[in-house]
Amino acid sequence: MLTLVLLLLLKGLCLCIRGAFGASATYNVGGDKGWVVGLVNYTEWAANHTFYTGDSLVFLYEAEVHTVLEVGKSGYEDCSSANAIASYEDGKTSVVLRQAGTHYFICGVAQHCPAGQKLQVVALDAPAPPPNSGPPAFMTAGGLQPSTNLGTSLPSLPLPLSSLLTLGPISYYILLL
Repeated sequence: MLTLVLLLLLKGLCLCIRGAFGASATYNVGGDKGWVVGLVNYTEWAANHTFYTGDSLVFLYEAEVHTVLEVGKSGYEDCSSANAIASYEDGKTSVVLRQAGTHYFICGVAQHCPAGQKLQVVALDAPAPPPNSGPPAFMTAGGLQPSTNLGTSLPSLPLPLSSLLTLGPISYYILLL
């Protein structure tokens, strides 16, 4: 249970950091297996990730054997390449999710899409960076007070150091951030 809580805290921390810096992420579609037929459940793979506008999907595949087609919803459902939005055959295709919404990809090689080589991802609007609110404030025994001399004072921790160490090194690290 503690492990699950720590993992959720870390994921939340990563999302906060990502939002603070406006960073985009790069995802290798299918993980280590890449863009292949029959070895990856792309629905499950996509469900384990949160995508935002600005993120990149990298499709790694054998160019002689596979393709990547960006299609509409009907092309995805019918495994049809007839009205493809974009077509790639280079073996290392990087697609930036420029718009929020659902994006659909299939392999255009016969029988690959019906065998599961297709991907649907939902891109959310990228989190807005926080407004610039001036110099940082530090927590002291008297409450939240702005610091005027950042070079000589350190923030007070809300818990004694010994209490943090009993929570484990990850909790200590998170609280120091």
